[in-house]
Amino acid sequence: MPSTHEQAFLQAIIENPDDDAPRLVYADWLEEHGNVERAEFIRVQVEGARLPMKDDRRRILERREEELLKEHEETWTAGLQPLLFDKPLPSDGLHAPLLTQPWYFERGFIERVALRIDTFLERGADLFRLAPVRWMWFAFNQEEGEDVYGTEHARLATCPYLARLTTLDLSGHHFDSPITCTNQLLRSSHLTALKRLYLRYGFGLDDVGFVDPSTVRLLASRKYLPSLRLLDLSLNEHGDDYAKALLRAKGFRHLESLSVRGVYLSGEGAEVLARVPCLTNLRTLDLSLNDIGDRGARALARSPCLGKLARLVISRGPVTQEPEDIMTEDGSRALQERFGAALSFDA
Repeated sequence: MPSTHEQAFLQAIIENPDDDAPRLVYADWLEEHGNVERAEFIRVQVEGARLPMKDDRRRILERREEELLKEHEETWTAGLQPLLFDKPLPSDGLHAPLLTQPWYFERGFIERVALRIDTFLERGADLFRLAPVRWMWFAFNQEEGEDVYGTEHARLATCPYLARLTTLDLSGHHFDSPITCTNQLLRSSHLTALKRLYLRYGFGLDDVGFVDPSTVRLLASRKYLPSLRLLDLSLNEHGDDYAKALLRAKGFRHLESLSVRGVYLSGEGAEVLARVPCLTNLRTLDLSLNDIGDRGARALARSPCLGKLARLVISRGPVTQEPEDIMTEDGSRALQERFGAALSFDA
């Protein structure tokens, strides 16, 4: 249990999670009280987070970070471990959550975690007293049958601790629940700080994923998730319907990253997507593993809404092995002329 002084430092960090200053002040206090390795770890991660990804100094800091974690991680996570998910996370590649273990340190503290919904509901106060958690992957209680999903979603949607989260990952869930349960959660009035939402394929009803167009229509309204910057719908179905839902969107004005990777988006769907007004601030668009062909390529190249793209990922195809879906040199050239260095092909 942290001392009174230490808890005051932790509370300042938890209440100001974007600010490095309270973390570094705490590191100084730790060093003064003999906890040199913990203080060094905080400083190493804070410094590394400030450097560009390709900076050689990052590799030096990451090696030291690994050395410190290898020796001390068990001690540094002891207070939180009883709250976190204690089973292997789904690890089947494309369908898995972005987390591969129950916790991750960022800038010296655990910010990304996986845990059960019932633990979050019952022990949320303990969780946020111990760490500045902002990224969550929820483990649903799959052993109790499908009725539990609706109950857990309903309880979770009313939980005020959701307001602490900036990233919610619902990828890799093996739902047998109706889509209304997922939508119920995403309607929560407490998700006001959410910036990143991952809804990648989850082995849902009839094995076709769990995100249907109603979910996209809900998210694209002005009522929900006003701070959303990233949306990942990868490996679900209904890609053309997603595009049509976005076309009528009243929200999403702040969206900067959209992934519709492998959602069966056609050339017709890409034509619709190219006209979506709410994508004018988009910086990253992943359309890989879709067959948009020359029709979709030409539409994207003429799009009046994608002027800020810094990264566009496309498949030349054919993903479905249909010759008519192949993107020819004409389609590739149109994209290259419009997007230049921002364009990359995944196949």
